[in-house]
Amino acid sequence: MKVLHILDHSIPILSGYSIRSKYILEGQRKQGIQVAAVTSPKHSRFTNEVEEINGIRYYRSKIPENPRGKAISKLPLLGEQAVISALYERVMEILEAERFDLIHAHSPVLCGLSALKAARKFGVPVIYEIRYFWEDAAVEVRGWRFPKLSFRYRTTRYLETRLAEKVDRIVTISRGLKADLISRGIDESKIHCVPNGVDTERFQPLCKDPELSRKYNLNGCFVIGFIGAFYRYEGIEHIIRMLPGLLKIHSNVKAVLVGGGEELGAQRERARLENLSTCLGVHNHAIFTGRVPYSEITRYYSIMDVVVYPRVRSRLTELVT
Repeated sequence: MKVLHILDHSIPILSGYSIRSKYILEGQRKQGIQVAAVTSPKHSRFTNEVEEINGIRYYRSKIPENPRGKAISKLPLLGEQAVISALYERVMEILEAERFDLIHAHSPVLCGLSALKAARKFGVPVIYEIRYFWEDAAVEVRGWRFPKLSFRYRTTRYLETRLAEKVDRIVTISRGLKADLISRGIDESKIHCVPNGVDTERFQPLCKDPELSRKYNLNGCFVIGFIGAFYRYEGIEHIIRMLPGLLKIHSNVKAVLVGGGEELGAQRERARLENLSTCLGVHNHAIFTGRVPYSEITRYYSIMDVVVYPRVRSRLTELVT
């Protein structure tokens, strides 16, 4: 059996999205399934149009690199349409050259729409994996205003619903996403929930890493940790705001905040958090490590006494968690 995955982005870019995708592709390959993947133009950093990573082919797509293409890509709605068109053309090229038995498209809806359009021309069934609803992620990450009243929000929600109606099967990462789809009238029997997981072979308890403890001056400290993307909905601000109160009780408390993000919103959030720690007088107790290689993550977990994920309650976080 041969499966073509349609992804927003993939490794070597590191995110929760790309790591889940990596494990899905590698897991399917271990079961004897031949897998390949194509990424949307939003995966913009690549050297070759076809790359092989861990023995798996990744096809890259891009919006035409001319003044008109660059201008369109920055415009609301037209930019999204440019992504769909470029990804669709790339998927068509791949399907014309090689036969696949199944297309497995992953959020956002742009990937699903491209996949469905191409798959129907070749009579290939489509699985659509929903990890979040794009309209809700845009509200949290991009700061869309008046989301439920906006034409853009309602259009995106409509497209997501129509796509869910037309694909052959749906996978969600949470019961909340599944319930929301059912409330829209999607047939429950075609929806399957496959939550996120942990590689228990890789993530084993470790003794505290002495090198990192020395690097960040953590010896003798109680360490509160966070590892992930720096988006406002992650609630990292609450970790910093609780430090002044904790330090009145225990002077040896430090917060080690690992990660960041490539999007401008994540970069601005880190700057805001660093400024907040300075204003609260806890900058010496809030350590921002920046992004670290995936291979080093277990070492960073080892230096943390407690890991905190204080996500802010919102439609996005309630549905996906």
